[in-house]
Amino acid sequence: NNFVKMFRHAVNFGLQGKSDGQFIFRLGSTNQIAGWTIDNKKLSNTGVHLSSSYGIKAFSTAGENTDFVELKYKANDNYGVMGQEGGNVIFALGKNVLSGEANNQIAGWTFDNEKLQGGNMIIRKDGTIESDGFVSNLAGSGFRLTAVSGGFLEVENARIRGTLST
Repeated sequence: NNFVKMFRHAVNFGLQGKSDGQFIFRLGSTNQIAGWTIDNKKLSNTGVHLSSSYGIKAFSTAGENTDFVELKYKANDNYGVMGQEGGNVIFALGKNVLSGEANNQIAGWTFDNEKLQGGNMIIRKDGTIESDGFVSNLAGSGFRLTAVSGGFLEVENARIRGTLST
């Protein structure tokens, strides 16, 4: 039940190891260690690829290129962590220039060290929420709600339900 052996039979050759009747590794014409397949590009198992030239990719066996999470480094302008579901990018962190995906985004919201931005909405770390393109005292340019200087709200029109007090 437990052994390591070197063998050659016709076109099959290699080194095998078994423990409790289960193959632990097979190297040669079949390249596997602990159920992981080894080739000249990657280690792989069901739903996971590990590549020295690419990174790690965990994926649905139904759609390797549509449902996955990957940690990669391909070049100084193509690295990071990215997740997709149904072919749609759910999140991308790092630089994904070569893959065509937006850098540093979650659910369509991009971010940097100052703000989150999605569609026409900007949330800044200084406590400001505003519409993209907002200009103070310019009609129709959107709104701003800020905690700066004790708090301030600037909007074109406002409807207050309940009590407004000063």
